[in-house]
Amino acid sequence: MAPGFPVALSLRSDETVAAVGPRSSASHPASTTAPPTAATSQAADDRAGLADVVWSSLRPFVRAETPADEIEVSAVDAERETAAHGPGATLSLAGVEKRFGDKTVLHGIDLDLASGEFLVIVGKSGCGKSTLLRLLVGLDQPTAGTITLDDASGAAPNARIVFQEPRLLPWASVVDNVAVGLPPGRSKAAARRAALDALADVHLQARADEWPSVLSGGQRQRVALARALVSRPDLLVLDEPLGALDALTRITMQNLIERVWSAQGFTAVLVTHDVAEAVALGDRVIVIDEGRITLDLRIDLPRPRERGSAELARLEGRLLDAIFGVEEVVY
Repeated sequence: MAPGFPVALSLRSDETVAAVGPRSSASHPASTTAPPTAATSQAADDRAGLADVVWSSLRPFVRAETPADEIEVSAVDAERETAAHGPGATLSLAGVEKRFGDKTVLHGIDLDLASGEFLVIVGKSGCGKSTLLRLLVGLDQPTAGTITLDDASGAAPNARIVFQEPRLLPWASVVDNVAVGLPPGRSKAAARRAALDALADVHLQARADEWPSVLSGGQRQRVALARALVSRPDLLVLDEPLGALDALTRITMQNLIERVWSAQGFTAVLVTHDVAEAVALGDRVIVIDEGRITLDLRIDLPRPRERGSAELARLEGRLLDAIFGVEEVVY
């Protein structure tokens, strides 16, 4: 492990194995409080064995310099690294419903997305937005109806999601956190290169070997975005990833997401409560109310869009009318 960065594994309320590492006489010294019994010796062996298992699972995330003998890259790695970006996923939902017990969260959702389209979903809290996202990436299954991606039922083969929180591994460096998003089978050198490329996409390559704890909130969310982008997804789903950011950082992140989407061509689905964000980023914006689509609004404006323009303000007003009802909106 890196110096000064221990990991603790809690076994019971009164028993902890700290500074996990491979088993050795140094890491498991003999007890000085009482002579060992058969039971305590067995418990010590069990703890040591469990520590070995945990260390094995954490080892890929430990920051280290790449040895010279790992610079060679296999032909498979090279092919993966140079593969051109494919088109974004096509998406079709027909009669999709989702129930949790007696409560129906989504009612008969019908929706089609073209390859490379940017869809934004808005609506009140609890209307079913995040539930719909979970269905799109295969984290949950519909109770009724079908979801078809690229003419096949089920989740997209290369779909990624960015959550509201970065959800980074605190014991792993920035570049190792990004590499978590890669499928298995790459050499360490190829994985690091791919992760560095993804960090360059979000302008964080210079922070690659730092810990997540030293980054700002916006920077941590950029790492989470890079982790999703490193596998070059066909479908990228974003569940309110900018909600906790300050206004200026949020606009910067919106511009970054738009730029990366335009460059890579994936299909994007964003959930947000911010109607200004919705019309700034979306090709289409749908409003969900009580589990039903109540408005499907196409945004036919050139990019990048002029923030604060009269046309964007008019579209924002239409969304607010659909979300709250005309009588509830005060301008």
